[in-house]
Amino acid sequence: MTPARHTESFPIRAYECDPHGRLLPRTLCLLLQETAAAHALELGVAVETLLDRGVAWVLSQLSVTVDRWPVAGETLLIEQHDRELLGRIDIELVTGLLVIAGLPHLVWMGFNQFSGRSLGLDGMEWMHPGDRAIVRHLRLLPTETTVVESVGGAYTEYARFSAYSGVPAVIGWENHEMVWRGHEVTGETNRRSELVREIYSCGDPVRVLALVEEAGASVVAIGALERKDYAEESLASIRQAGEVVLNEDGGFLVRFGVDSEGAPQEAELEGDDG
Repeated sequence: MTPARHTESFPIRAYECDPHGRLLPRTLCLLLQETAAAHALELGVAVETLLDRGVAWVLSQLSVTVDRWPVAGETLLIEQHDRELLGRIDIELVTGLLVIAGLPHLVWMGFNQFSGRSLGLDGMEWMHPGDRAIVRHLRLLPTETTVVESVGGAYTEYARFSAYSGVPAVIGWENHEMVWRGHEVTGETNRRSELVREIYSCGDPVRVLALVEEAGASVVAIGALERKDYAEESLASIRQAGEVVLNEDGGFLVRFGVDSEGAPQEAELEGDDG
């Protein structure tokens, strides 16, 4: 029997590429995932369908062969087909001489071997020192803690505090919530993402306090990505609104909820946050 096939095409835009005009690895991973999800839906094995049956699929193997990297202005053709006997999914990306075969969720692992980062047993070596300090402190907090951290795309360095500490975040990778919970969760993930962005950007300590309470969070993290994404004046309002429990190597953790006497916190509108 001829294997089932699914084909998608994507124009490669300049903002999806590096300074040399080559498609970013993380963008390629997202396109692979989008194609795989559409194909799974056609085959009747979408995540939503499988969860209703109490089962799920498992990723087990990856191989990557690249003859030429796709560049801005080209159109990326992704053809996916499954091998019925082995339960294997092959994906071919054709742009000129480019051919990649593999499973979309793990493609980034192959690219990471050539990223130039040093390899070793310290899984946090890549982090900014302040971010590592935040992770270490989060690991010491009570299990009911919830952290606010900056929101970014899948297969990026975002969601690193919750991932490395085990402390749940208000929102991590939005699209992964959709993959596992279905499209009906999109409204909630959008609400949480906007809530987090307003916490970091509003610049008003009183508003920050209200937003953190609405989010149900215990601490707000300010690390390297947060400083990259938001103005220092806005981040200062977060430190002013709560209690700074960590200030190390440029990494801050700000606690909300109760003060040192166990009473509800109120934002101080006068004075310097230090």
